[in-house]
Amino acid sequence: MNRIYSLRYSAVARGFIAVSEFARKCVHKSVRRLCFPVLLLIPVLFSAGSLAGTVNNELGYQLFRDFAENKGMFRPGATNIAIYNKQGEFVGTLDKAAMPDFSAVDSEIGVATLINPQYIASVKHNGGYTNVSFGDGENRYNIVDRNNAPSLDFHAPRLDKLVTEVAPTAVTAQGAVAGAYLDKERYPVFYRLGSGTQYIKDSNGQLTKMGGAYSWLTGGTVGSLSSYQNGEMISTSSGLVFDYKLNGAMPIYGEAGDSGSPLFAFDTVQNKWVLVGVLTAGNGAGGRGNNWAVIPLDFIGQKFNEDNDAPVTFRTSEGGALEWSFNSSTGAGALTQGTTTYAMHGQQGNDLNAGKNLIFQGQNGQINLKDSVSQGAGSLTFRDNYTVTTSNGSTWTGAGIVVDNGVSVNWQVNGVKGDNLHKIGEGTLTVQGTGINEGGLKVGDGKVVLNQQADNKGQVQAFSSVNIASGRPTVVLTDERQVNPDTVSWGYRGGTLDVNGNSLTFHQLKAADYGAVLANNVDKRATITLDYALRADKVALNGWSESGKGTAGNLYKYNNPYTNTTDYFILKQSTYGYFPTDQSSNATWEFVGHSQGDAQKLVADRFNTAGYLFHGQLKGNLNVDNRLPEGVTSALVMDGAADISGTFTQENGRLTLQGHPVIHAYNTQSVADKLAASGDHSVLTQPTSFSQEDWENRSFTFDRLSLKNTDFGLGRNATLNTTIQADNSSVTLGDSRVFIDKNDGQGTAFTLEEGTSVATKDADKSVFNGTVNLDNQSVLNINDIFNGGIQANNSTVNISSDSAVLGNSTLTSTALNLNKGANALASQSFVSDG
Repeated sequence: MNRIYSLRYSAVARGFIAVSEFARKCVHKSVRRLCFPVLLLIPVLFSAGSLAGTVNNELGYQLFRDFAENKGMFRPGATNIAIYNKQGEFVGTLDKAAMPDFSAVDSEIGVATLINPQYIASVKHNGGYTNVSFGDGENRYNIVDRNNAPSLDFHAPRLDKLVTEVAPTAVTAQGAVAGAYLDKERYPVFYRLGSGTQYIKDSNGQLTKMGGAYSWLTGGTVGSLSSYQNGEMISTSSGLVFDYKLNGAMPIYGEAGDSGSPLFAFDTVQNKWVLVGVLTAGNGAGGRGNNWAVIPLDFIGQKFNEDNDAPVTFRTSEGGALEWSFNSSTGAGALTQGTTTYAMHGQQGNDLNAGKNLIFQGQNGQINLKDSVSQGAGSLTFRDNYTVTTSNGSTWTGAGIVVDNGVSVNWQVNGVKGDNLHKIGEGTLTVQGTGINEGGLKVGDGKVVLNQQADNKGQVQAFSSVNIASGRPTVVLTDERQVNPDTVSWGYRGGTLDVNGNSLTFHQLKAADYGAVLANNVDKRATITLDYALRADKVALNGWSESGKGTAGNLYKYNNPYTNTTDYFILKQSTYGYFPTDQSSNATWEFVGHSQGDAQKLVADRFNTAGYLFHGQLKGNLNVDNRLPEGVTSALVMDGAADISGTFTQENGRLTLQGHPVIHAYNTQSVADKLAASGDHSVLTQPTSFSQEDWENRSFTFDRLSLKNTDFGLGRNATLNTTIQADNSSVTLGDSRVFIDKNDGQGTAFTLEEGTSVATKDADKSVFNGTVNLDNQSVLNINDIFNGGIQANNSTVNISSDSAVLGNSTLTSTALNLNKGANALASQSFVSDG
């Protein structure tokens, strides 16, 4: 049942405290006596009553959406963020600290926050959620132990794997100290976010419901917090959402669905943002105050330690390796060196939590796996250099591997199909097993060197797939056989794949965002060949899933029991319900017939026509080749960056280099319409658009850009430094044709849309620095800032820019057209036979 409380003002705590309504009497010595009903903030999904999360109607709702998702102007590290209301009046500035990074917060419903690579913090009355995801949501971690605190509404669940996509947040160093969070010198500002049922309140206290709990995240500011219950709990009048002096420039009140959501404070002593507490209760819809449980430092330390087995120390004096035996029936194992034995605990049946963590120390350690080890949720941490090997093909599975800074581990053990080896820690893991490793790799920090050795059949595969995420790691290939390039993906904030002098062909570049880096950091030049044209027989067939989630444009097969036919559908959006049974289309599904071949060809044709997108970066000693079949008109779009010492070659089709529109949080059209009816037109319905004014600048540097039969465009907010060699090509420097990704910020899948966007500010205009060589009826259109020479033969040059500075230029059998408003300055020799 719901637990009902009164929220009463405490003179001692200098704030509101929760007192059970089931108490026989209510005694209070303060001259103020405020009794408000308070509920644990969790709706029916998690077995309690449904209330709301509230903001005022003076501020544009988009502010709270962007804030919670670190998007728009609220990117991590942003400073002095000015907040204006809907009338354009200044409200205040977020200037007490740089914008925090909320990536450690569960990205779907915000009810938990990562405080350790394998532990999250939330409230124990949230008994219904069983997993969390981080970053762009293309991951899922399952809870194996809830770790409920005995006397506080708090828990610190353990996850089945080490999280690789994000780093844990720091937690308060003070913990539960009475009055600590009233110290405005140490804690000048508090921020929160969550996905509680969404309300907007007007100045008369009238509430308008915008959406149910767990639909989307909102975030903002709250005031300083008073303490009660010996400092274990803190509270503030966050419901006074029009009081900017008390609650900051973006006041927000958390309610049902916000239980477990985080409260962050900037700690000036530690000079960083810290997680102070998790939201536990409030006064109901449009109420006055919220309560948080302060992170119980001793409790979480105890829970972390409970999951550790005794440290294992390798001693050279003992002679030989640590011999690791494991009984999969009992989940018990041992590591033995000489006369010393260390017990370890692994998975017991289906109980992953039975697996304990192992910490290895002792210089130049050696471990030999005598049996395959299933360590469950147990991880391995290496404090010193180690070699882990097996002489009988034993495998290892578990939560993952942590390699400390400055440490190197030689890992000569394969994984198992369907499982990923998670690697974090700043040290280096060298993978040097033998033959085909059917397991995958997810790396979130440090370096991983892939040096898998061939088996007696000559077969090599370091991993079946490689995912690089968080922006921290580097994966290095020792040769081109280590991994199928098409199984490499760059997840949230990416990382670096160093091809290490090895040339590779990619049929797909799965890069979630700008953090993805494809590099070659050695003197031997490598060539990256792109061959992303989708062949019909390679179009995947998907089946219906209970998750109801998919990627728009994917093909689905349905064995229709009502008509005894095989039906094929193309998904139109990211969520779905059942297939139509009458071979029809609807808002979710497009029926495309009964022929698998025809359906696959339709999907392939659409994909190839739509073009291809790379959000990431190219770096180092690379050549890049993109040679498309003749007649192909689709575009390769790059809105990331490039800095390569080699040549980028494009033959046929289109190539667009452009800046990147800033990603924003977004809602459905129905939510936007509801807000617009109240006079708030701020809410967006897609992550990026052609009409938005905020774009991120991008830079592209090649030794040479070789174009043949190509339509090339340099779009807004992009700088290109290179020598262009154009053969029968169109070169537009300052191209209004640009592309957006309607799936931007949501993972590696993309949905390209072409449109136009013209930069009106000089800072947003494209910039070219270099030389353009034109041959064979090529056309050069200079529309934006141009600094360089032109060498043209049998071609055409059109100048519309008012900022064109021409270096040494020679035009032979080439027309030069200066359009209205053009301003071209010849700073050096200019020769033309026209």
